[in-house]
Amino acid sequence: NNGAGPGTECSSDTYRVVVRTRTLNVEINIGIDEGLWYAHRTQTRNSSSDGAWFSQGDVSPTAGSVQAFQINNHFETNNPALDPYADTVSRGLKYLFSRMRAVGIGPQTAGDPEAGQSSPNGLGIEVPFGSRPIYEGGQVMDAIVTSQTPGAPTTTGPNGVALPANIGGRTYGDIVQDMVDMYAWGQYDIGAARGGWRYSWNQHPDNSACQWAAIGILAARDLFGA
Repeated sequence: NNGAGPGTECSSDTYRVVVRTRTLNVEINIGIDEGLWYAHRTQTRNSSSDGAWFSQGDVSPTAGSVQAFQINNHFETNNPALDPYADTVSRGLKYLFSRMRAVGIGPQTAGDPEAGQSSPNGLGIEVPFGSRPIYEGGQVMDAIVTSQTPGAPTTTGPNGVALPANIGGRTYGDIVQDMVDMYAWGQYDIGAARGGWRYSWNQHPDNSACQWAAIGILAARDLFGA
């Protein structure tokens, strides 16, 4: 039962697992399997928040959940008849794209965030609907790049709703590049603390925010060539 609601044909069954050699790796894999199943069952479906997970917000728990499925080889491109988690991941990614916003950026004190790019567009992308977009943007980048599909196009948001301007119809790779550009534009430019981030763009930095920018940017560079 995928929680699709009334009128949907659902069924359930019991399966048995025989553990012949109980090792640490076996225990780890059982824990991962049970964790993914729990995440699958607790995903929000068939509402305006279709595809989301909630825990002190929606963006970061959704990003973390999507990444968890994908690093265990459950991708939206998998055959859903063979991998029921393919639909779970697809819903989660659609929700994340619906929580984005494109904003205009340009040269600043420390330089142009799009310097050296072949096709600069003057746009950055943030996730402003959570509590702290600088904390959450890196997590969202991680979730997108773990898809391993930089050329995939965004289609719609939850339940077929159109995505925001400059988000819908673009590739995953282009969106991640604009998220990197947003972080580059939003770095603090002044004095000894130059180069970091905090709760708002261009604010005197704090390392708890800096780590998320770095984590997202490194993944974007290594996996998507941003």
